[in-house]
Amino acid sequence: MHDKKLRVRGLTIRTAFHFLTCATLTTACAAPPSGASPPGRGSAAPLLDPFLERMFAELRLVPGMAVAVVRDTAVVYLRGFGVADVSSGAPVTPRTLFYIASSTKSFTGTAAAILEAKGVWDLDDPLSRWLPEASLPAPLSADSATLRQLLSHTSRIENGAIVFRTAYSGEHDRRTLIDLLAQSDVLEPGFDYGNVGYVVASLAMDAASNGSWKDVLEREIFAPLGMGRTSANRSAADDRQLALPHGVDLDERFEVRPYIKTDANMHAAGGMVTTAEDLARWLEANLNGGRLDGRQALPEAAVREAQRMQATTDAEFYRFAREGYGLGWYHGRYEGDVLVHHFGNYPGFRAHVSFMPEHGLGVAVLTNESAQGYFVPEVVAAYVYDRLREKPGLEEKYDSAMAFLRNDAARVRKSIERDRERRAARPESLALPPAAYVGTYRSPTSGSMEIRQSGPGRLEARIGVLGSPMEPVDVGGRQLRVELVPGSGAIVSFFIGAGRADSLMYNGAVFRLDRSAGAT
Repeated sequence: MHDKKLRVRGLTIRTAFHFLTCATLTTACAAPPSGASPPGRGSAAPLLDPFLERMFAELRLVPGMAVAVVRDTAVVYLRGFGVADVSSGAPVTPRTLFYIASSTKSFTGTAAAILEAKGVWDLDDPLSRWLPEASLPAPLSADSATLRQLLSHTSRIENGAIVFRTAYSGEHDRRTLIDLLAQSDVLEPGFDYGNVGYVVASLAMDAASNGSWKDVLEREIFAPLGMGRTSANRSAADDRQLALPHGVDLDERFEVRPYIKTDANMHAAGGMVTTAEDLARWLEANLNGGRLDGRQALPEAAVREAQRMQATTDAEFYRFAREGYGLGWYHGRYEGDVLVHHFGNYPGFRAHVSFMPEHGLGVAVLTNESAQGYFVPEVVAAYVYDRLREKPGLEEKYDSAMAFLRNDAARVRKSIERDRERRAARPESLALPPAAYVGTYRSPTSGSMEIRQSGPGRLEARIGVLGSPMEPVDVGGRQLRVELVPGSGAIVSFFIGAGRADSLMYNGAVFRLDRSAGAT
């Protein structure tokens, strides 16, 4: 992995580290076991199965994938491919639980709109109405920043410490987050995508609902839609049903990576596990103004308000143009047709959730690998939309798309090979005795990092729920590499004085040794 500074703006982080193309892999990329999900269920299976089976079998860029397709009020395709866990061989099915990262935002935004429709709050309420203790740096103010601005990414607030604590380390509580808010950076006016607005809005949602934002999602969305396997609590998930995150090992085979999501770092900007089967219900409700199974499951006004474009942007993701943002939904176009969507990315997971209102089509694609197969969900979704809209010339178009995926994987291969060469050239042992580093280091913004001795001449670092071995980088013993976030190498820089470290820097934050914690 590249030793680059971890970027904590948003959950759609794509690290510079990519894995080798699975076209070269061996045992772990073998054909799915006989217990794999059967051919696609639904009327669109004869149209979609041939290409999706071919793409998955030939490219083998992800261990597992689940796909749901909705047309109007019917699920027309629902299938799993590959495995949820290469160590057990458990197949992916439409009921396999995937972490969906920032695709969570569409649920949180809709829940906020439902609370408004029910008279609990007004989306134009100032933040101070629900968090009177909150303070923002000038020229911003908690009296002027609104819930709508927070949920449409126009609040101008940026705060990497809040994002890191809630999305990664899990080391936070309500009071800490509110105190950190006063130390935010102020962005230029306009749309700026990130996580912090949703985290802060969820604190207000907690206050407005006299509970938790997680309970609001369960009560107002999951239960009414019959999304019985979906949860914003990691602890509620049946481990046997989880798709596990994957990378590749040194022998170029898929391996299970640490599942670093716990209840503590499941947050309102990216904190849900769900299934393709449940997402089909979510898509159907959004395509039909909140109606599902012949009833009004969600308030129509709230569904429309969440989907309504409330901020403008000009960007592109794969072949999808982005023109604006609602409350948890991007507004864009795919080859001229309106596409309402939100994607998600986190180490080991990718999610694509989108729908075309004018065609009554919705697609969800979930994978349990996020580097070499980064664009797999988008290629799959584009194919589904093209095939079901009966677009011409698909054979040539998707031969080209598969070549694009292969080329992206080849670029990944070169990147990882260069990185391995750099790491092999580094020192193999610590320049100083382990005791010179061991201790608890504290940052007023980023929490506490503990450096422990894990064996003779070896160290490990821990921050919140994250942990990683440490590798020497320089001969002077001041820099050690960690991979606290799987797939993202980073440098911990130590400041040495009187024969031992008295502080360190990680992710741009300075942590000082707590001598009262027993450091020697």
